[in-house]
Amino acid sequence: MGILATIREKLFPAPANKYEGASQSLRRSYLDTSYTSARFDVTSSTRQAIVRKSRFFEQNNAIMNRLGDLFESYTVGSSFSVQPASSDPAWNLKAKKWFDIWCRYPDIGSRQSFSTLMGQAARGWFYDGESFILLTRGESGKPRLQLIEAQSVATPVGMESDETVFDGIRFDPRTGRAVSYFIGSEKTQGNLVDVRSIPADSVVHIYEPNRPAQLRGLPFVSAVINDLHDLDDLQKLEMEACKLGASVAQIVKTVSGEIQASSLRAGIGANVTPNTAETYYEQVFGSSVKVLKNGDTFEQFATERPGVNMREYWRQLTEKVCAGVGIPYVLVYPESMQGTVYRGALDMSAVWFRSRHQVMASAARRIYEYVMEYAIKSDPTLNDAPSDWYEVSITAPRSPNVDVGRNSAAQLAELEAGVVTYDEVYGARGLDWRSALEAKAQQALFIRELAGKYGLRVSEVSTIQEDRPERIKTEPTIPQPPEPDPSNSPSPVAAPDSGSDSEVVDETVVTASVKKQRKPRAKKTE
Repeated sequence: MGILATIREKLFPAPANKYEGASQSLRRSYLDTSYTSARFDVTSSTRQAIVRKSRFFEQNNAIMNRLGDLFESYTVGSSFSVQPASSDPAWNLKAKKWFDIWCRYPDIGSRQSFSTLMGQAARGWFYDGESFILLTRGESGKPRLQLIEAQSVATPVGMESDETVFDGIRFDPRTGRAVSYFIGSEKTQGNLVDVRSIPADSVVHIYEPNRPAQLRGLPFVSAVINDLHDLDDLQKLEMEACKLGASVAQIVKTVSGEIQASSLRAGIGANVTPNTAETYYEQVFGSSVKVLKNGDTFEQFATERPGVNMREYWRQLTEKVCAGVGIPYVLVYPESMQGTVYRGALDMSAVWFRSRHQVMASAARRIYEYVMEYAIKSDPTLNDAPSDWYEVSITAPRSPNVDVGRNSAAQLAELEAGVVTYDEVYGARGLDWRSALEAKAQQALFIRELAGKYGLRVSEVSTIQEDRPERIKTEPTIPQPPEPDPSNSPSPVAAPDSGSDSEVVDETVVTASVKKQRKPRAKKTE
């Protein structure tokens, strides 16, 4: 019975649910894909080919440049500020001053500021998929930074067969975590020399892996790099067609379809005898007249390229590129800034930029710890550092907004009504609400002390602070009930004689008022 059942199941299998997405159809193109780990999909050759295309379009494509500018503006901003946020406010002020002085010239290879370096790192992350910052020391021994591009991190010659080294990174085979980076200098084009193995603790790798165990990053346009290439080719071909149309002004059709050889000689076509038909019609009409031979046809060449369909297809490809990157089309081409659709696009882009900012903020925290660890050991004024000296607050750039006043007023109203909390308000800006309120209280106290120092009202220094007497006092006081006024107290009543048993009764006058009566309403008659 078992054999028969097996044969029956083979010949007549039971019906089962089927996923058509797993089937290959001859009506669709073949998808050349694999089912492996990330480091086998993102090989060194694959990554380098995509990065080369990305850099080409960075240098030669306006859309690519616009996307990179938007990414840098809303991820890093004009000033990348790092605020110490330890439990000691006095130490925070000293640490902030020390770090700001260091931020003037942090680069070991140039005299660029810290904000400029972070902007370059953000652009490298966008176009190359990653950026590397080497934590090193200068000649004076002070901490310095060195930006490393993607092509400077590569596997040394002779180590290609090492299974623990992948695309210039040595990793732990048990955990997949990076252990060291092989970084060299490019003396000649495409050739790395002086390749050194640098521990991962001394390298800040700025990238955003899409999959676990992905050791190298990919450009943000990697998913739509071919669409960007097609768009660029279409625009070039259409431009060639427009140039050809502009170079041809008129077309003359002859009966025979050709011109006599004698007419092609230099100067013959330009000589016109004074007794020709052209001269006669010019005298009649008073303008330049050309007379063709019998049977010839003259046409004015006109071009209407690019057409409406072509322009719409360009827009579709551009929107596809923007969607593949993650930046809305309305930021690249702000045609109209009205309507709820535009506001929704800006809100989605704000969340996207804030997520990318957190990657840059994480790199800045590592840099701050590296720099301030040296400062605490070398500067005696910072030796009294608290245990949480490494805590910092990094403010994200302002998000793209079409109506700042309207959104700010709405957020304040929600905060006052209790719909949102301080954590949500300050968290959206990348701030800790405790540190923000602490800073707000310190600023309010400083404004009051400054106003008292110069004999001014608080409102003259800051219109935000209200000049109320109970707010000017720095220490809270318990309100006391008002003391009674002796002049308004009743006169004392004389005590009765000792021989009298009569009681003293206060005379109270009661006045009653008669309530005015209303007139009765007249009954309604049917």
